[in-house]
Amino acid sequence: MKKIIILCPSPYLNIKNSRIVKDLIQSLQKNNLLALCCWGHNSLFFPPDENNVSFYEDSNGVKVQLYPVPENVSSGAVYIYNVINTLKPDIVMSVGSMEESSILGGIKALDKEAFKWISILAQSTVPVSGEILEYMSYCDKVVSLNDFTTEYLSNNKVGCETVRFLSSAKFFNKNQERKREIVCFCKNSKESNLGAVFGLAKKIKDNNLDIKINLITNKDDNGEYNLDFIVDDLKIRDIIIFPDKSSTIYYGLEDEEINDIMNNSQIIIDASICSCSGISIIEGISAGCIPLTNHVGIYKEFVNSSYMESNSYMGELGFNYSISNIDDLFEKVKYIFLNIEVFKNQSKEKLFMNYKGDFLLKIESIIEELGILNNAAKIYSF
Repeated sequence: MKKIIILCPSPYLNIKNSRIVKDLIQSLQKNNLLALCCWGHNSLFFPPDENNVSFYEDSNGVKVQLYPVPENVSSGAVYIYNVINTLKPDIVMSVGSMEESSILGGIKALDKEAFKWISILAQSTVPVSGEILEYMSYCDKVVSLNDFTTEYLSNNKVGCETVRFLSSAKFFNKNQERKREIVCFCKNSKESNLGAVFGLAKKIKDNNLDIKINLITNKDDNGEYNLDFIVDDLKIRDIIIFPDKSSTIYYGLEDEEINDIMNNSQIIIDASICSCSGISIIEGISAGCIPLTNHVGIYKEFVNSSYMESNSYMGELGFNYSISNIDDLFEKVKYIFLNIEVFKNQSKEKLFMNYKGDFLLKIESIIEELGILNNAAKIYSF
């Protein structure tokens, strides 16, 4: 049995990449997962124990030690190096973008045989700098959550393959009567394109439509928008529904609460301009929502671009709209609600047909190929 650490965002963070980390913890916990070397960990919200040691413990009782990485870039690099040098793992996994993960390339450059590096890339945009590409070339195995990153790296002579991430979190269709509601998950930031959601809400308000939008975002911390001001200024408070409980990047709704909201909604929207994995949309589909996305990032791989200007059912999984075109977004919403009986359940059928839950199985096989672990990891299928 060999030793593993993961360089990743804190599993306590209320972000999608933390779902990947949580699944890896469950999958690898029987194979001597030593620790998480994580960024974004807030010791004020999640304090260390009496020995000043931080831990993460999931709902199944799996407990792993955390090594919080300092925010300062140079200090963080030294800290990661020291953790690796102290624990001497056989394998280091990284979860995140190339910019976040490439520090391991700098460490590997000092000693290529020090450890095996598996990079799980949640990359939203390409290209990246030549320096980062050089660091990525030291990686023993690169896995991307989308095709556009795989293609970019392959064209730059860095081997990479695409593996879709399907969370082990249990989101399912309760087959209950749904309301005339939309659900949208997004970070309170410009890249999440919250303006499109507010624009849609204003259109709904101005046209006197009986439609509500469940906006699940980090409303109660220092996001880029003053959400209460915008909602009041646009007079859309009767359209936008925020979660009942406080929601920040450090804590928010439980999976059961999210599943309830999705089961009350007919449509799930992802308005972001650079989605790398489509996790929210896939979770919404599994709960029976009809997806509506723009045509950028990973969603080019989910839908058929030849239907961009039509109201036809889109490609493999759902509908898309022209980015930055609020009128198109509004018209697609109206069209889906008018034809809800035609489209419901089609997305879920296509999801299970085309996107198998083989992410953890693939990670296990990579580990075995590299000759690192003798025991198979526990697999949680979608």
